[in-house]
Amino acid sequence: MAGRWGEARQVRRRRKPMTCLVKNGLVAGTGGVTVESIMKTLPRKCKVSGLTLIALSLLSFTSFSVHADTNIIAVLTTADGISYTNARIDRTTPVEAFVWYDGGIARVPLTNLPESLKQKYPFDTNAASQFLAAEKQKTANRRAAEIAAAAARQAWLEKQAKNAGWINIIGSDRQKPNPQYTAVINGTATKIYLNNPPKGLDEEVGYFSMKKMHAESDYVVSVLQGDRFNEMVAVQNGKAAEVWMPRVRAFDTGTKYSGIPVWQFVPKSD
Repeated sequence: MAGRWGEARQVRRRRKPMTCLVKNGLVAGTGGVTVESIMKTLPRKCKVSGLTLIALSLLSFTSFSVHADTNIIAVLTTADGISYTNARIDRTTPVEAFVWYDGGIARVPLTNLPESLKQKYPFDTNAASQFLAAEKQKTANRRAAEIAAAAARQAWLEKQAKNAGWINIIGSDRQKPNPQYTAVINGTATKIYLNNPPKGLDEEVGYFSMKKMHAESDYVVSVLQGDRFNEMVAVQNGKAAEVWMPRVRAFDTGTKYSGIPVWQFVPKSD
């Protein structure tokens, strides 16, 4: 019996924090009451546990979310009969309103809004005309800038093509949709993409790799066998294989794809 009485006392103790809150008329998230204001006004004898604070915070957050969504329109039906559920007007221009709804976002002309919203977002002919004229000018300026940039880029590419040098290609990865090549650039083997590579380049790279691999294999075997003569032959064969090293005329376009520089092949006739 004493055990049950002790348990009952513990239950009553655990309920005291919420009981204190109710008695003091403090409920987070209602009437502008926040968790901070609750903590300041509670009597010292009211002990609030960490779990109670979490619950209060959740109540406050829920209340805030509800009040923040008061501008949601359950069903917004335009003048031409199109309906948008859970709609909210995000922003407007002198011409149209951007309506967020369950299906995404729609651009609705101000003249097509329901009468209840036309009063809030009135259509002004003069403002609309000025806005459309300014937008047209912006589009024209942007298009002119794009054309100028494209012309400058093309002129730069043509200049680079005229001054293009030669690079050696020592490897290729033909397993990828866009083949990568290993080129010797400034004495360093570098992975590159090569735009419009010449026909037969992959075959040339394959033949060179085979000759080079055979020479290296012969050299290793000669060293292991202590065959000095064949070792020197293998070295000579390795140097001879470099004659078959493909090279192409190309230049760096200044762009990268997946972090790998893109080069442009230049035919000899250019």
